[in-house]
Amino acid sequence: MREQDEVIEDARTQADQIIAHAREEVESMISQTEIVAAAKKEARRILDEVAEEAASQQGEIDAYVDSRLATLEVILHKTMEVVNRGRDQLAGVDAKSALSELGDK
Repeated sequence: MREQDEVIEDARTQADQIIAHAREEVESMISQTEIVAAAKKEARRILDEVAEEAASQQGEIDAYVDSRLATLEVILHKTMEVVNRGRDQLAGVDAKSALSELGDK
């Protein structure tokens, strides 16, 4: 009978150890799950922050490029005015030459 009680007591001790170990594993898994959830939340926050910064920078870049294009547009417009004046002068020289030739005849 005593031997049977010892076997039962050993079985209970082992069962208690198994249960304690299982609880530790569950706590560890819960802790890891919480860590993973916190890491995912932080990753989402960082991605949102980066997306916001990128959008802000894109707006600044667009404004800069638009400014440079506006400057180029002014320069090209002035250049075209100079070209047109030059062509007009050349056309005027040709007209004067034609008039002087008519006057010579």
